[in-house]
Amino acid sequence: MTDVDRAFAKTREQIVNAVTKSIGEAAEAIRDEARRNVPVDTGRLRDNIVAKVDEKQAKVGVFDRDSYYAMFVEFGTSDQQAQPFLGPAAELERSRLVKRIQKNVEESL
Repeated sequence: MTDVDRAFAKTREQIVNAVTKSIGEAAEAIRDEARRNVPVDTGRLRDNIVAKVDEKQAKVGVFDRDSYYAMFVEFGTSDQQAQPFLGPAAELERSRLVKRIQKNVEESL
């Protein structure tokens, strides 16, 4: 492997790490925004909004089976108006994600 090949491999790894870091930060930002915006009665739903992040993916949502009613809050029912908290949080972060990635990539290089 040449010096150029090693340099490209190192740069690629730095970029991948920066993007992975950015996605994790974005997932945590979505979680935090959703927690701020979810309607609170007992606090159970708010406390069960989590971000699950690993090196390949990030998921944000309510994964606790006892909080199944989260979808009724988010999307509403025939008897209850929707009170979206997760979708708006994701949309807000979507507008910030590119800048977050750019910042982390620039800092890593």
